[in-house]
Amino acid sequence: MKSVELYKAANIVVEKSLSIKSGEEFLVVTDNLQPEEIGRALAATAGSRGAEAMLMVFSPRQRTTQEPPGAVTEAMKAVDVALCYTSASMFHTLARKEAQKLGTRIIVMPSQTEDSFLRAINVNLDELATLINDISQEISEAKTVHIKTSAGTDLVMKQGAKPLVYDGLCKGKGDFDLLPAGVNVVVPKLGSAKGVAVIDGAITEIGKLSSPVTFTIEEGKVISIEGGAEAERLRQLLIELNDPNVYNCPAEWGVGTNRAATLSERSSTAESERIYGWVHISLGDNAKLPGGEVKAPIHLDATMSKSTIELDGKTVLKEGEFCLNCKR
Repeated sequence: MKSVELYKAANIVVEKSLSIKSGEEFLVVTDNLQPEEIGRALAATAGSRGAEAMLMVFSPRQRTTQEPPGAVTEAMKAVDVALCYTSASMFHTLARKEAQKLGTRIIVMPSQTEDSFLRAINVNLDELATLINDISQEISEAKTVHIKTSAGTDLVMKQGAKPLVYDGLCKGKGDFDLLPAGVNVVVPKLGSAKGVAVIDGAITEIGKLSSPVTFTIEEGKVISIEGGAEAERLRQLLIELNDPNVYNCPAEWGVGTNRAATLSERSSTAESERIYGWVHISLGDNAKLPGGEVKAPIHLDATMSKSTIELDGKTVLKEGEFCLNCKR
């Protein structure tokens, strides 16, 4: 039964998200930490539609800024469509950026368990796309962003680049998207963020949190990290990298709109970014994003539950519920 469900989810990716056509060259890029059944289902489903489907497996990378092998990069540049299904997201790699520039349409789908693939992929993409595009339009018109949570987050920053919208629909030459769908990515004005962010969801390379981790942010940099054992692990990780740019924060931020996304011991930080009404902020590198200026050896995402977002004083998300027509 699970095999049947895997192929149904793979068909949503191949047909709805990527609209793969007969004769197109389709490459699934994965590593040996990911469930091999998902990669095989994606390649087989594309092949059944007449695509020239290929699967490449390489050794896993530790973090999102590390490049895949050169052969993988060259293959991504040569095909029509590439799906990067890896344990560490390939979002922030030059391989992704260069292949996209040459016209490859690309979906990055990091850290997927079978459970997540079956649950968070099988959603109403059209409904999800409408909401994430609407909220992104509101953000693009704002000058000031204020993020709050009942846990104590109180963070203000200036709007920078226009939001990148990831609605799971990737059909044109050189298009790029993310799966599971339902998140946007916004690079704020460099150095503008000030306040406190209380992270109660998950942090990349740390995982699901057992207790909150608090960032104090001044002039767009984290100046202190407080909390329990997980906060200490994060502090040590950043210290060992020995690069002041790892404290750039937010390198990006965004909000989730996927009602099927969740956070569990097995699901990933990437999935928690998509949770309906949750906000993520990031530390470190954003140089591969439009408007990003900071190069760092790491990019970490950190998620916050039941968030509130105010844009120029207008509430568009209140304690995890969207209210685009809320009064100021």
